[in-house]
Amino acid sequence: MPVFLFLCVALLVALCPLIFNRWLYARRSVTQATQSPYECGFAPFADARIPMDIQYVTIALLFLIFDLEMAFLFPWAALLRSGVSVDALLSGLIFLLILLMGFVYEWRQGALKWQ
Repeated sequence: MPVFLFLCVALLVALCPLIFNRWLYARRSVTQATQSPYECGFAPFADARIPMDIQYVTIALLFLIFDLEMAFLFPWAALLRSGVSVDALLSGLIFLLILLMGFVYEWRQGALKWQ
């Protein structure tokens, strides 16, 4: 009985947004103007699928990696002052070592050279 009740609630939770969506939102008319791509307030002048330099993506990913690293390192560094166990110290150092290895790999591949 509990499994059946759980399945019923799960089905209800899954279907309610779909059903209420049909009732709450009016049908929108599909016209050429509503289906056209929008680019800064004027008609697009080029194809959106142009090749992009991978350098921008690599720099963005590196930024995200090191931004998240800082988000994890600040609480860890604050705990180091109060004294933590050897396990916490080693896990933080392993984390830093893995990130350092990724940074050295990117550096050797030439991803940080802007051309």
